[in-house]
Amino acid sequence: MDGVYLHFHKANEFIGMTERLPTFICNDVIKSPDVPKYIADYKAHLNRVFG
Repeated sequence: MDGVYLHFHKANEFIGMTERLPTFICNDVIKSPDVPKYIADYKAHLNRVFG
């Protein structure tokens, strides 16, 4: 997935932002959405990344 954003990472690298943060992604959001779980997972991801 990060390969899709390679141009974005390279642009940030060019301006001195070299630390890449972990990616967060939600899958299957159209056929079987579970929004409360996605929100909880995203909050947990933010807590892991930013403490």
